[in-house]
Amino acid sequence: MASCLSHRHCKTIAASDPGNVIISPISVKFLISMLYEGSSGETAKEIEKILHLPDEKNYARMKTSAILRSLQATNQNYVMEIGTKIFVDQSMTPKNWFQRILYLYYNAYIEKLNMTDYKTSIDRINYWVESVTHGHIKDLITQDNLNQAMMLLVNAVYFKGSWESVFQPEESFDGNFETSNGPKKISYMKQTNYFYYIRSPDIDAQILRLPYKGDKFSMYIVLPEKENGLEKILKNVSPTDIRKQIMRLDETSVEVILPKFKFNYKTDLKPVLKKLGFSKIFDSFGEMKGLVHNNQVKNLAVSSVIQKAGIEVTEEGSVAAAASEMQLVNKIGIQDELFNASHPFLFYIEDVTTDTIVFVGKYVGPETDDSESKIPVKNEEEKEKDEMKKVNSTVISSSISNVPTKLHELKQKKIKSDYRQSYRYRS
Repeated sequence: MASCLSHRHCKTIAASDPGNVIISPISVKFLISMLYEGSSGETAKEIEKILHLPDEKNYARMKTSAILRSLQATNQNYVMEIGTKIFVDQSMTPKNWFQRILYLYYNAYIEKLNMTDYKTSIDRINYWVESVTHGHIKDLITQDNLNQAMMLLVNAVYFKGSWESVFQPEESFDGNFETSNGPKKISYMKQTNYFYYIRSPDIDAQILRLPYKGDKFSMYIVLPEKENGLEKILKNVSPTDIRKQIMRLDETSVEVILPKFKFNYKTDLKPVLKKLGFSKIFDSFGEMKGLVHNNQVKNLAVSSVIQKAGIEVTEEGSVAAAASEMQLVNKIGIQDELFNASHPFLFYIEDVTTDTIVFVGKYVGPETDDSESKIPVKNEEEKEKDEMKKVNSTVISSSISNVPTKLHELKQKKIKSDYRQSYRYRS
């Protein structure tokens, strides 16, 4: 399922967004799984079908919980933090059994807020997100996200990993990266070592596996053979095709040339989820009455699924001693394979122990016109203070709203009073 979400996410978003993209399919799955706990009827059946869940909820939640525990397992070689919280309007009372399920199986909590007090609610939610992501994701929620919202499901994922085989800074250099608008200057890092790799004519691309220290997480890079070949891969290559090629990876000596890059990406995943087949959760008559008491709110529906994610890739990965031990001499008479990522490519970050794709994205080059995508120029003092070797952060906010009720009407009166100058009703 994660492969399906990740690949189809990329295909859908790439068609409408020519820039860099990073998303977290596992975060989407966690949030929808929580909605599944409170759903019934056709809504529950739809979620079961798309996520390939058994119709027995206890088995489904235990499977999801096992993946969550695996991802959050403590390890000195990397940091993986996953935070999930449901923010509800103070007038609502979630059902006790729903709160217990969230705590026991999803390590999620519920917090009540006065959703009509926009500033306080926004500050509180964004502060929590910043805390979970160690300050890397800011300003996720805006006033638009709270209009008519009765409940916000927020998931934050933070990953910091160290390369098992470090890229030495002295090997870095500046060069051109081929983009759709012509070549652009960018900084590259380089090393030659033994990696799992394949040059596949079946998908017309090279695939490289870059492991993180700890033997749990790896980055897979799918590099088209042709400079303009990414669109063809997104259109014609399925997750199954890529998985088959990954199973054929062979350890060989590879000269790796990879750009250093850093960017953030924010999007509403609702259109993507609709194309995946979800419709009932966005329907005001969807059957999600298990979330809260029936006499409080009727006809709950998901109004938006906002995700903001970021990634930073640099040379530093592991301590120098460990890196030097990984340096191997070439086999006599065998020429190194060349993996030169100087044009657009796909990347995945996967928990190899559970085959769970945590992040997936595409990199199409530096976007200097986008402040969120700029690679900051650091002075020497900043470099010394910056301990970030590799960071990936993602946050999802799923807003659940309801069709107009008496409670909603009361909220509108208060909002109009408090925000008479700036309030604009969104139907």
